Amino acid sequence: MPLSGDGFFEQVGSIRKTKKRAGAESWLMSYSDLVTNLMAIFALLFSMSTIDKSKFDAVSSAVTARQTDNLAAIKQRIDNEIKTRKLDGDVRTDLGFDGLRVIFQGSSMFESASSNLIPESIKKVDPILAAVGSMDKMYQVSLEGHTDDVPLGKSAKYSDNWALSSARGAALLAVLRTKGLPVERMNVGGYADTRPVQSVQNLQGEALKKARSLNRRVVVRIFQ
Repeated sequence: MPLSGDGFFEQVGSIRKTKKRAGAESWLMSYSDLVTNLMAIFALLFSMSTIDKSKFDAVSSAVTARQTDNLAAIKQRIDNEIKTRKLDGDVRTDLGFDGLRVIFQGSSMFESASSNLIPESIKKVDPILAAVGSMDKMYQVSLEGHTDDVPLGKSAKYSDNWALSSARGAALLAVLRTKGLPVERMNVGGYADTRPVQSVQNLQGEALKKARSLNRRVVVRIFQ
C-alpha cells in the first residue's frame, strides 16, 4: 500500500537515524582500534627501552668498577708515598665518583699571596707528582686552585683570589709537564674561595686560622 506523505517522511527519518547510529558505532570502533594499537606500540617501545637501559646500566657499572679499581691502585701508591715521606699534613687523597683527588695544601706549597712554588716543598712531593705524571694515557688531569676568603692586598701581584687560584693551578701544571704529562691531557681551573673545605662562617681565632689553611689548596683531579 502506498505510503502517505507523513508516513514516507517518518520512514526516511528512521532510515537516517539508523545510518547515523551505524556511522557513530563505526567511528567508535575505529577509535578503539587506534587506541589499542597505540598502547601496543608504547608497550613495545617501553619493553625495548627497558632492555636497553638494563644493558646500559650493566656496561656502565662494569666500566665504573674497572675505573675505580685502577684509580684505587693509584691512590694506594700515592698514599704509600705520603706515609713513607711523612707528608700527611701536606698531601691527602680522596677517591670519589668524579675521580681521584690528590690535594696539596697551598700553605705548604706556595709563597703567601703568590703562585711561586716553594722549592723545598716541590722536592718533598716530587715522587707523588712523578706518580701522577706516569699514569696511563687514558687518564685526564684537572688542576684546580683554591684560596681562602682573605682579599689580596693592593701590593699583591694578582688582582684577586680568582687570578691567584688559577695561577697556582697553572704553576703545578708546569711541574707536571716536566714529569712527562702532556698538556693535552690537562686543564686548569681557579675557584678562589667559592668551594671551601670548611666554612669560615662564625669562626674566630685558631678555628678560623685552621679553616682558612685547609681551604688554601691545589687539587689534582685524576679522571677518565
